[in-house]
Amino acid sequence: MVKKAAPPATKAKTKAPVEDKVDRRPKLDVRAMYNTTLNVIAKRQGFECSSLDVCPPMSTALLALDLVLGGGIRPCMMTGAGEEQCAKTTVALNVMGAAIVADIPIIAFVDFEGSTKNSKPYVHNILKGMGIKMTMDQVFGKQDPKTGQYIIPPRVRYRSEVILERFYDWLAEVLRDLPDKRYVEGKWWLIFDAEDKKKKAEIEEFIDPVMTRKYGNGWWVPAPDDKLQGIIFVDSYTAMNPEAKDKEEISNQLSVKASAFSKQLERVKGRMVQKMVTVYGLNHLRSNPMAMFGPKDSEKGGKALQQFSDVRMRQVSRSLSAAPFSPKKGKKTFDEQEPSVEFDGLDTYRYVHLKANKNKLWTPQRECLIRLWTEDADGQARGIDPVFDTIYYLKQTGQLSGTRAGFKLNLDGLGASKKPIPWGYFKKWVLGDKDAMTKISTVLGYKPMSIRKFCFSQMAKGIGELLYVSTQKAKAGKGETDDVPSDDDDGDDE
Repeated sequence: MVKKAAPPATKAKTKAPVEDKVDRRPKLDVRAMYNTTLNVIAKRQGFECSSLDVCPPMSTALLALDLVLGGGIRPCMMTGAGEEQCAKTTVALNVMGAAIVADIPIIAFVDFEGSTKNSKPYVHNILKGMGIKMTMDQVFGKQDPKTGQYIIPPRVRYRSEVILERFYDWLAEVLRDLPDKRYVEGKWWLIFDAEDKKKKAEIEEFIDPVMTRKYGNGWWVPAPDDKLQGIIFVDSYTAMNPEAKDKEEISNQLSVKASAFSKQLERVKGRMVQKMVTVYGLNHLRSNPMAMFGPKDSEKGGKALQQFSDVRMRQVSRSLSAAPFSPKKGKKTFDEQEPSVEFDGLDTYRYVHLKANKNKLWTPQRECLIRLWTEDADGQARGIDPVFDTIYYLKQTGQLSGTRAGFKLNLDGLGASKKPIPWGYFKKWVLGDKDAMTKISTVLGYKPMSIRKFCFSQMAKGIGELLYVSTQKAKAGKGETDDVPSDDDDGDDE
């Protein structure tokens, strides 16, 4: 069979390349459309976005505590817990003094324990040591015994209370009536309720019509500053007594209080940041003697207090063996004594360890030591010792080294001191008058200054925070341990 010859190969026909068709139809900008939709809804519902910028922290007037809190106090719910005699109320009173100095408009101290009411001289000593030149009548006000009207308006509104619900009813109404305070378009604003006709009459001449028309949701008035609107102290949660408590069986007492906190905190917590208000409450620790694992103590009042608190601090008294700079033992186990620079005799001190177990607003787990000035050589209790607070801050920020016999200073921006300064002279530098500060500054090679004001200026500018972080990193890199003892039984570590 003869095979047919294969057909001759032909060149494949190549098609001319076809250009991709370009879709020239306009494309929908989905993001812009949604953004416009949300802006319209926000204006209609009063649900505009909030800036993440917040007010600068208010200094606590304690350098060590400012380091722990990342600069000071922000709008939040704070809780300071500890056993008796660990300076919980003293620290709170110090912060109260700081609020007076910072000119916070609303300052209130609600005393459920009744201790502050009976310790006016101690409160006066604390405020005087902070440079506050006010009488107790000027601080807490003075009322006419016949009419009950204030002859001298109070700078701090003090109330001795017992019933839990009364406080939260008052706090809820305060937060409702206060204007919101927000940072919008590079400025701070107070936004008042548009339904409050009486308030509008008071503020009408200050209303910004452009912002009110643009954002709605109330009357917009330029805020005078970027500070907190208020700080309210509660001493203490443990002493609060729910109205229903007397009607319950003894076995249900704890659950009644825990339930009361859970219900009441839901009313107020969400508004604190909107209103730029801080609630600083104190709490006690209860021992868990049967606990074999986990924390050996717990905070009273149930889990709601812990969960709603943005910042939770623990305070524990410390023995001298846990304190830096080799303190000299006094008459009691926990006491330190050293010569006074103001009177003939000895000053007596006690150490307290403070740790922020929880801090949703800054770095958690920071800790410090503070020295409680339990008695000066004149027999007066003085609150927190500013001398140790200053020395401790300078060491924690890497600007001080050495021992009590002679500290070497290397101050940021000012350089090293010409010579070491012993503890006693440093004490005069902090507690002395203007002439003493000038003399010591000059001897050290610095311009005349208050070393304590210099340190607070660093904190306000953010320099202290940067120095603290870099110093702690350097210590960790060298494997060095800090001067602050850790607590093994400090509770949870949120």
